[in-house]
Amino acid sequence: MVPQRRSPGSYGPWSASLRGKYTGTRYYTYTNDQGFGGYTSFDFGAAYDLGAAWAFKDVRLSLNVTNLTDRRYASNLTAFANTDLNGRALAFHASAPRQSFLTLDAKL
Repeated sequence: MVPQRRSPGSYGPWSASLRGKYTGTRYYTYTNDQGFGGYTSFDFGAAYDLGAAWAFKDVRLSLNVTNLTDRRYASNLTAFANTDLNGRALAFHASAPRQSFLTLDAKL
């Protein structure tokens, strides 16, 4: 018997997703003379639904990876200035490196 497809990215007990996000150039001066270039980041997720197991109604094992390509970028701006001709204002936080998370979800 072939498992029925539940939703996009799912096949039987398996599911997977790939998410991409593009952020364009952002400026930290009101005159737009200093800023950070755009970037694209990707996240990946995969899961397996074990169904009822042990004393639980539903057990699911998931793996999620953020910043899949380990790209470094200015993730968020924290300060603004009228102008910054020399490019010396510290106005951003660096992105998080690639991170992996393994999760076991069990429902009673």
